[in-house]
This record gives sequence, C-alpha cells and structure tokens, in this order.
Amino acid sequence: MADLDQERTEQPTPKRLEEARKRGQVPRSTDLNAAAVVMVASAGLYFLGSSFAGDLLELMRSGLTLSREEALDENSILPALHATMLHALLACVPVLGLTLLAALLAPLTIGGWNISSEALMPQFSRLNPAAGFKRMFSARGLVELAKAFA
Repeated sequence: MADLDQERTEQPTPKRLEEARKRGQVPRSTDLNAAAVVMVASAGLYFLGSSFAGDLLELMRSGLTLSREEALDENSILPALHATMLHALLACVPVLGLTLLAALLAPLTIGGWNISSEALMPQFSRLNPAAGFKRMFSARGLVELAKAFA
C-alpha cells in the first residue's frame, strides 16, 4: 500500500475533481487570504487614512469638549456615548468594508464559488480533542503562529 505522504504522480480525473467539489473540497490558501486582507487594509488606510484620522480627531475633540452643564448632567452621558460610538463606527466603515470585501473575495480567486451541503454536515470523527491539541502544538502549528506574528 502506498504511503499517503508521497507525492501523487498522476493528475486526478475530472470525475474525481467533480466528486471532491461536491464534498466541498476545493483548493484554499490561508496565505493568499491573509495577504489580500493585509494589502487591501493597508491600501485603504493609505488612501483613506487622512479623512479617517480627521474624522476620529474631530470625534475626539467634540467628545472631550463639554460645557459645565453637560459635564454635570448625568442623563446626557449615555446618549452622548451612543452618538460618539455611532460616529466612530461610521468613520471606520470604509476601511472595514474594504477589508471585509477582501476577506470574502480572496478565497474565491482559487476555488471559485462552491456551495456544498455535504461540507456543512458535522463530521463527528474529526471532533477529537486530543487530535486537535496535537495539531495545535505541532511543528506546523508553531510555524503558522510565527507566520501570523510576522
């Protein structure tokens, strides 16, 4: 019996490729996804950073500028905090939207759209905590952790 670690010498048949797609097994690259998200977020901050920083600066300035009545009125704190959080979220939406778009579209560049109900079915044989810890603390896991920090 051939070892599973050996490289395959023959290309898969179209039937096997179709069966793999039906099972939800399509090629994916975590490095491509991470690179796309980092590059799009960086480009978004580069091009939108000045307006983003200006909005947040104005938000901080308005949030820290209080009249005496506003500072002593305990009923105005929660509405002011709510309005400030909403404005901060609206200031962050362009960069967060670009990042979300990159995170959703990057995996599609390799495998394309693949909706498989078989891939959504739980596989109870894979829910072994011991195997999960072994995979998490393996040499490959440490390399992936180092790459994520880099």
